[in-house]
Amino acid sequence: MTWKPMPASRPARIWRHAAAGGLAIVLVPALSAVAASPTAPHITPAQPRPVPAQRPVPVHVVPSHRVKVPAMRAWHAPKLTWPAPGAATAALLTAASQDSQARTSAALADQRALRSGPGNEVVAAPSAG
Repeated sequence: MTWKPMPASRPARIWRHAAAGGLAIVLVPALSAVAASPTAPHITPAQPRPVPAQRPVPVHVVPSHRVKVPAMRAWHAPKLTWPAPGAATAALLTAASQDSQARTSAALADQRALRSGPGNEVVAAPSAG
């Protein structure tokens, strides 16, 4: 869940800004006084901590393993071919062939539903028109 700021009324916003300003007025001098006090710990750069002695680990040379990489063959897209002008045929479906095609596709959808078993309904069957 993400946090979303609630729209506040004008007096609530003024109160919130005044509280934040008052807190800053109190904290800034207090924190700077602590850092400047002579009893504050001396600040030094970070240094690694001492590590206790450990047992040595056996080390050996790893021989190189030459791998034969097969040469890549250049790939080119196959040449695009179009039928000669006037050589292509296109057939429009008649009303009778569309009706028989719709009945065939509906029958196939019914067979798929029976074959898939209960709980596995066919989601989208071809529409009859």
